[in-house]
Amino acid sequence: MKKLLITMGVVLAVLVPSIAQYQKSSKRSAQTIRGISILRDDQRLNIRESLFSPNGEYELIMQEDGNLVLYHRTTNNATWSTKTTGQSVAAAVMQKDGNFVLYGYNGEVRWSSDTANHPGSFLTLNNEGFLIIYAGSKWIPKAIPPIFGDVFIYGKSILHRGQRLNVGESLPSPNGGYELILQEDGNLVLYHRTTNKPIWQTGPKVQGVVAAAVMDVRGNFMLCGYQNEIYWESLTGGLGGWFGEGASFLTLNDDGFLIFYKTTWQAPR
Repeated sequence: MKKLLITMGVVLAVLVPSIAQYQKSSKRSAQTIRGISILRDDQRLNIRESLFSPNGEYELIMQEDGNLVLYHRTTNNATWSTKTTGQSVAAAVMQKDGNFVLYGYNGEVRWSSDTANHPGSFLTLNNEGFLIIYAGSKWIPKAIPPIFGDVFIYGKSILHRGQRLNVGESLPSPNGGYELILQEDGNLVLYHRTTNKPIWQTGPKVQGVVAAAVMDVRGNFMLCGYQNEIYWESLTGGLGGWFGEGASFLTLNDDGFLIFYKTTWQAPR
């Protein structure tokens, strides 16, 4: 079984760079990675820089007047803004601690999403025009409590609410090194494909009783029978605590971690 260093509860100190650092840092600008438009790990939007949705329909722009505005490009209408017009703003920064902040030229906070203390979070603008911050939790069930994650989400390595793995289906990591498979014996197993060894499993059930591994509408990940019996569950479905209203999706990353993400902030519409 893989062992993890538990870091929950550690508060990160955030050092605010000077505006010169904002302007010189090119690698920290917004990115669209494999169709997902994100800001993470102190990436930022400087004045006149934008974050686009993957389909180009929506644009989040850091305007010269100090206002951060989300536009629907077909109509050119603003759907949301920070309402900071007229304030001296240098950049919008998605901090490593999970807080999205507008900073002035001397490090003044002009606006924030108030989502600090969630390391590994990222901001994304999706094709429906929703601006969302997700926080992640690395998770090895029934082994240790969750710890905060730090991953991208790619392609088919993700299960959203309402999606499932039927018997014989699997969820691969992006690099193909790991695979989560629902076996015919009802056992949900995470394999390291180079060695073909299991690194985690729910335990075998009676063959023929488990129908699917389901990420339900509350964010709970469950092994369900053909009559909706529950044989195992992750307990991430809106039960309070860290997961709040429930996990938003589950992903398997290139290091072999199953990671649940929750929504910590969404721009009002």
